[in-house]
Amino acid sequence: MLLPIVGLVYGGILGAMAIWFAWSADLMQCLGIWMLGEFSGVMMGRYEWRWAVAVLAVVLYAVADRVTL
Repeated sequence: MLLPIVGLVYGGILGAMAIWFAWSADLMQCLGIWMLGEFSGVMMGRYEWRWAVAVLAVVLYAVADRVTL
């Protein structure tokens, strides 16, 4: 029961950070497009964070057995 609640808390924190970054960079409309899973609105020069997230996902997958709550 605790794990789903922790996941919701972390999801809220990450979502708030994403909104803050999008707000500060004036990318709120692009964030909405990304959250819906559509990449047709992505313009050149505004997708570099996708590569950072992909690298982070690979690193977390590699160390997933050591990451515990």
